[in-house]
Amino acid sequence: MSHISQDQGIGEHVDFLTKFHNISNKLKKRFLRKPNVSEACEQFNALATECEQKELWQYAGLCWLAAARCQGTLENASSEINLLIKAGRQFLIAEKKDNDIGCPSIGQENIQAAVSCFGHSMARCSNQPGFNTISAGLSVELALALGPGPAGIQQLRKAIDIFPTSKAINTLVSFHISQGDYVAALQILNEFVEFAEACVVAGARGNYNAILHRCEVTRVLLLLILQPSPQRLTPSLAQVLEKYAWAEENVNNSLNMSEDELLLLQSLVLACQSHDHQAVLELESEFQRRKMTGDWRTIFVTGGAGYIGSHCIVELLECGYDVVAIDNFANSVTETDGKSAALKRVEQITGKKVTFYNCDLLDKEKLESIFNKHKIDCVIHFAAIKAVGESMQVPLHYYRNNIIGAINLLEVMKAAGCFQLVFSSSCTVYGEPTELPITEEHETGNITNVYGRTKYFIEEMLKDISRAEKSWNIISLRYFNPVGAHSSGLIGEDPTKPFTNLMPYIAQVALRHKSELVIFGGDYPTNDGTGVRDYIHVMDLAAGHVAALNALHKQHLKLKIYNLGTGNGVTVLELIKTFEKITGTTVPYVIKERREGDIVSMYANTDLAKKELGWTAKYNVEQM
Repeated sequence: MSHISQDQGIGEHVDFLTKFHNISNKLKKRFLRKPNVSEACEQFNALATECEQKELWQYAGLCWLAAARCQGTLENASSEINLLIKAGRQFLIAEKKDNDIGCPSIGQENIQAAVSCFGHSMARCSNQPGFNTISAGLSVELALALGPGPAGIQQLRKAIDIFPTSKAINTLVSFHISQGDYVAALQILNEFVEFAEACVVAGARGNYNAILHRCEVTRVLLLLILQPSPQRLTPSLAQVLEKYAWAEENVNNSLNMSEDELLLLQSLVLACQSHDHQAVLELESEFQRRKMTGDWRTIFVTGGAGYIGSHCIVELLECGYDVVAIDNFANSVTETDGKSAALKRVEQITGKKVTFYNCDLLDKEKLESIFNKHKIDCVIHFAAIKAVGESMQVPLHYYRNNIIGAINLLEVMKAAGCFQLVFSSSCTVYGEPTELPITEEHETGNITNVYGRTKYFIEEMLKDISRAEKSWNIISLRYFNPVGAHSSGLIGEDPTKPFTNLMPYIAQVALRHKSELVIFGGDYPTNDGTGVRDYIHVMDLAAGHVAALNALHKQHLKLKIYNLGTGNGVTVLELIKTFEKITGTTVPYVIKERREGDIVSMYANTDLAKKELGWTAKYNVEQM
């Protein structure tokens, strides 16, 4: 039994052992009475769930294993397989947790227990029709836990023998490469290419061209590392290099590579063959920055149930992207079933499905598990608490939520190999402007409120990581004051706090849900004494995020910053009068003292976004 952690009392472990033995004793044969195996199985299940909640991972594994044996006795094969898998995964978690604190289990008992559980489940799967894909997946899961040694490689070979998948083969290739066995990696790729080409010829369904694309790039790089003599090259491998050995424009491009990819491969092959070491180093850097994986499909959206996030998801879905969204409902509305009210309406608007998880960015482990379930191509990071006034009252809450949440997200992205990010920043990073309209070159950091400082600190982090790690490709969008709603009327801003944006507050007063609108500050040096802001329609913002995605996909930008606004400054009173004119309502208001953290005027110069993103705001203030 592995060590007992200090934060889990001895009493919990004794309590578990007592419960476990009590259930086990019920399975012993008694005179004239058969043991109730079904009842014992249910009790083991309940105890396993209790252990998981208390993070007693090894004990949870033992309980699931005991429940699996009960299902085996009952000859319920599918339930036995499922419980064996659950047991194996708990042992793997136990081993990881022990390793994380520097106390691996003696003799790797947790790993051995996981291997045993998965081995028994695979043996049961072999007798069940259609279960071969489960067996192969379990072997890959074990291999990833064992790592790139002989045991991990053995599990991957077993997975490929059962049911060859691109994940198993790519992992096996990467294991061999990490071990320095380039010959074995190349041999596996060659066999896989022959298999994939045969599938393409046979008209089999599947994204085999994308697989062949990835294999082509890896084979070229391995051949350049190995530099085999012409006599040792097979005809097929000789053709792989010959294809890129001449700087010709009419290279056979059956794999639909982009012009940039073809040029990179040609340049790399020529540089290696001519021993141009400086060129090789420059090209290596270029390869690290480029993702040769075809079109992006899956966009991960944090704060997806919020006001801006939900509108952006509409735009993403209508542009053909798949969306995985998370939210903790700090700024949005949840229904009784725990689902997002806004995202249900997004699905209604678009007729498309949104994959949603209730997840807080402070819960790094849950965030990692979500990334492990999906292949994320790019992240749009909206999630943050965002009220200027509130931020001045509870600053630590804002720093913890916004900054630590962003750090967790960046670390999880890096671990998952996802380096494409659109960050939701804010014009508050400029502080009190020295000139208007404000450009991206304006000085930042002289900020008047805590919310703005959290955005500024995150931008500084992004600058640092993009300088230190060349893989990152980031656009930070500094947008101004979002208002409006989707034309369907199904989604809009639904304030959850007393500190809220101006437009929904105006609407609530107009509807008599609130008695009057409070305007903070009537003595500013403006036309009517109220603050000036650049109000931008939320669907314009959504379109701006899609434009940023397109820019990231086209080229490696490292870090680029753009303003998103209309370029027109509107005072608070002008916005109220426009609202009254368009809606035919009246909005009672009272002017109070200036609010700490607010500034006088702010509106954007958006020439850079227009020039480089091809984006401009379409809605004017009357249409908002």
